[in-house]
Amino acid sequence: MMSSAQQTGWWQRLSAYFNNGQHTLMMAAYAVITVALVEYILFHRYLPAERFYPVIVLLSLLLALNAVWDSLQLRWGDVVANRLFFGLSSLIFLVVNYLGLDEGWTFLPFILFVVGSQAIIGLGIWPGLLLSLLL
Repeated sequence: MMSSAQQTGWWQRLSAYFNNGQHTLMMAAYAVITVALVEYILFHRYLPAERFYPVIVLLSLLLALNAVWDSLQLRWGDVVANRLFFGLSSLIFLVVNYLGLDEGWTFLPFILFVVGSQAIIGLGIWPGLLLSLLL
């Protein structure tokens, strides 16, 4: 049985983790990208293999990139890590948009929302908005 002090410490650590907007957006990104990946696999099998499989790999890479963003920031600093993260995220988004877009693909606006939101948190309002507009 946990003491009251242990429960409070656990809850405070969890609350502190999610008070950072980047961590909250990362959790939303995991959910959105995972749903997009599953939806794409289930409902877009009719696409040619040269379009279908690269989109799966790229969405998986985007999910992995989100998982290592914190580590990149700790290792290389915020500026370098954010530039790498948003450069790769933007490139992945554009290629997925080009290869995976068809009349049934509906998750791209949600992925754009996630990338744009993360850009505002990671780069600041004006650079984040500019990146969102460019995408």
